[in-house]
Amino acid sequence: MSYSLYHEIYNNVFLSNPDYLKAESVLGIELFLKMPKLFGLLVKNTLIMAVELDSLLAY
Repeated sequence: MSYSLYHEIYNNVFLSNPDYLKAESVLGIELFLKMPKLFGLLVKNTLIMAVELDSLLAY
């Protein structure tokens, strides 16, 4: 996945909405502490979807 696409997704989804970013951070930390395997799976699936999107946009 290209860094620029990841950066663009991060900026548009997370940084453009401070309330969402705050809620996501708290939820992410809480989820990581309580269920690290599930947190890792969510991160992995998110990255897989971003890579697939990047591949689709390349065509």
